[in-house]
Amino acid sequence: MIRAGGPAPEGRPAPYREAVRRAGQVLYDLAVVVTREVGGIPGDPSITRAELRAVAADLRYTGGYLSSAARASACRAPE
Repeated sequence: MIRAGGPAPEGRPAPYREAVRRAGQVLYDLAVVVTREVGGIPGDPSITRAELRAVAADLRYTGGYLSSAARASACRAPE
């Protein structure tokens, strides 16, 4: 992690690094912290996490479908 006041990487001035760090913090806040105010499930109210859980469920469903299709194609008798 880059800390303010340290040597500037690649010749970047310290104010530039500080601006990038703050921009990263804003993105994090928008993606995780602010979505907690909107709501989700009581134990984990982050909308971002709820969306990631939905994506994981979709991937599990798709994996099951592909496994089923592979088994069905393996059961066919060759002609």
